Amino acid sequence: MGIAMILVVIYHAFSCVYNPIGVLNIGYVGVDIFLFLSGFGLASSFEKNKISHFYKNRFTRIYPIYFIGVLTTYLIMCHKVWGIDDLLYNLSSLGFYTEGGTQRYDWYLESLFTLYLLFPAFYYFSKLKYVALSLLFVATAVVLYAFDVPWWYDCLIARLPIFLYGIMFAKCHKSAKHIGLLGLILYIPCRLYVSHFLASSLLVIAIIYLSWHYMGRLKSSVRNAIDIVGKHTLEIYIANLYICWGVQIYTLNMTEKIALYIIVQAVGAYLIIKLNKYITRWL
Repeated sequence: MGIAMILVVIYHAFSCVYNPIGVLNIGYVGVDIFLFLSGFGLASSFEKNKISHFYKNRFTRIYPIYFIGVLTTYLIMCHKVWGIDDLLYNLSSLGFYTEGGTQRYDWYLESLFTLYLLFPAFYYFSKLKYVALSLLFVATAVVLYAFDVPWWYDCLIARLPIFLYGIMFAKCHKSAKHIGLLGLILYIPCRLYVSHFLASSLLVIAIIYLSWHYMGRLKSSVRNAIDIVGKHTLEIYIANLYICWGVQIYTLNMTEKIALYIIVQAVGAYLIIKLNKYITRWL
């Protein structure tokens, strides 16, 4: 989780501030890692808890800090861009689906609520194992090849197979090396002809194996730092969204963008982590 969050922060830094590496900026693969791990964790929780408790856990973990993120973004930056209806749509997470998603707060978190809502369907579909995974991958590839969808919908649709594989993983982990190898083989044709987001999902298993292999070789201080990031991915991501919106809304020079990115990311994440601890205790 820590590695995934670091990749996303680096990707947004290049995207929002300065991108000297062009198409090699594929830090968005961190999202694919998140969704794979989310599917794995959700499956475990779904099997252990009643469905009401399962949804209560999801709601209390994500929604309060999401609500604060949307509201503060509106008050500080987006009040001239969003109407009250846009604010309400985003507070309900429906901004991703209204007006073609053009006034969405964030594609990822709003998509996550949808995946949570539909999780039982994904879970029972996953019982078909490789048949389910193959069908979903082929269907996703066909849709993204045949239709020109906006990138934010591409982002969600392309990640459905890796989310499903995360759900399957506990029962199908023995095939992970073969699936990882197949993903590496399919990466280039998928990126060239279908979707670079679907292609990035094909790298997830290889990245996770490499992470497991090399993590033990890092200094303990570095591992601890990555672990801390992994425990606070939601708070760090919310702080990162402030930066993304700030760069979009305000006219800034390069120095201001760099300063904004560093200061808001560090200070914002720290404050949100502290705030979320109070919210969690209260809930």
